[in-house]
Amino acid sequence: MNVVEHFCKKADVIPNQLALIEGEQKITFKALKEDVIATAAYYKDAGIRSGDKIMVAVPMSIDLYRSVLAIFYIGAVAVFVDEWVSAKRLNLLCVKADCKALIASPKIKMLAYFFKGTRNIPIKLILKKRGKGKVKMFTPVQTDSALITFTTGSTGEPKAADRTHEFLNEQFRVLNQIVQMKEGGVDMPVLPIVLFLNLGAGRTSVIVKWKAAKPQSLKTDNLFRQIEDHNIDSITASPSFLRILAKAQLRRARECNIKELYTGGAPVFKSDAQLLNKAFPLSKSTIIYGSTEAEPISTVDSEVLSLREMDEDGGLYVGEIHKELNLVILDFNHELGHKPKAIEFNASLLSDGEIGEVLVSGQHVLKRYYRSEKAFEENKIIVDGKLWHKTGDSGFVKGSSLYLTGRVKQHFTKHGTVYLPFLIKHEMMRIKGVRNGTIVNVGEEIVLCYEGEVKREDLNEVMQKYNVDSLLKLHKLPMDKRHHSKIDYKALMSMIK
Repeated sequence: MNVVEHFCKKADVIPNQLALIEGEQKITFKALKEDVIATAAYYKDAGIRSGDKIMVAVPMSIDLYRSVLAIFYIGAVAVFVDEWVSAKRLNLLCVKADCKALIASPKIKMLAYFFKGTRNIPIKLILKKRGKGKVKMFTPVQTDSALITFTTGSTGEPKAADRTHEFLNEQFRVLNQIVQMKEGGVDMPVLPIVLFLNLGAGRTSVIVKWKAAKPQSLKTDNLFRQIEDHNIDSITASPSFLRILAKAQLRRARECNIKELYTGGAPVFKSDAQLLNKAFPLSKSTIIYGSTEAEPISTVDSEVLSLREMDEDGGLYVGEIHKELNLVILDFNHELGHKPKAIEFNASLLSDGEIGEVLVSGQHVLKRYYRSEKAFEENKIIVDGKLWHKTGDSGFVKGSSLYLTGRVKQHFTKHGTVYLPFLIKHEMMRIKGVRNGTIVNVGEEIVLCYEGEVKREDLNEVMQKYNVDSLLKLHKLPMDKRHHSKIDYKALMSMIK
């Protein structure tokens, strides 16, 4: 089944309902479907065929969703890049994905001419253009690609997640079990990919102008005005977005009628849950743990999370493991090949309460990467034909509950002691005056990094507990560009060295 069918069917059932609202622009499901088909006709006339890859570098907008839905409609493949991508990186991604066409905002299209990879793309599509005539919807087979997204940050070798129509349909089905995407509701989705779920579920989406790299530029007064004007009943956003919105809500003297909040993509702590509960007492807040390759993995309600103690739990509680997912914990010290024997694999698995790497398997787990056997072998384990995905997260299981202890690659051992920066960061955040902090191993030294105004003696307990060699105060710890919710350790290490 072509993933665009979810949207097309809803457009036939609720033609006059608004599908997208972008500032003063509004478009109904019926009008959007007509635009999608007209855009698909233009793509066909321009020489795009099923299987062709189209680089999409368009900000979150009505134009973005019309363009991508049209790509799905004709069976081409949308190569999706984040809005924060630089022209240089766009060039690298174009080359890696072997794109036949580029569709971009005027600014990106102009910058693209300065780089050989993007300049040499055969077809430059015009963002606003439509075609005429009927176009038949492409019928894919299970293995046909629909969407390619890149999972790494702004540096390093890009890892292209190849999402097939089958995978997207599975993800849509499973997320529908968690996210109450009721037909006729109004959502404010801040995460670009999430909005596609709304279109398939028959929900109206209000598009927000938000740059994660500049969180303080968010104009919360405008947001609350939109929430009231459009009767928005749910918000789907990153933790950093919701923190800003919740703090602004606490400063207001008015109730906010948001019924549901959904967040994920970065750790959500007890303090975050308490903040959401206090700011939005009438809403149900759901935290979804997952990744590009596997979402959802587990979920937890903010009311439950607000009662948990990381010190007592030994890790961040991320809720109950999804019932359709198989999850195991792999021993860090047990090196496995890409295709181990079952007896070897089983011997490397840990028991309840033991910390190791989180591995998942299931129908809504990504099966492949685009043109990267290296990424596939590094991130997948195949046992007797069953594919397991290595999440790169460490944690442990107790019964059907999952607890996280950070990223595997950030762990380090010094003088026989295993350091878990994720948990140490949590300890530091409880110290008055610390806005952010972590611990890293630099050469022979253990360095405690922090930002904020704090007395050295207030850090002594943590320094002694973890045998810290030196302190480093930074004006700002570097954060990930996608959600601005996680420390960018690669950028941090480059700053220190």
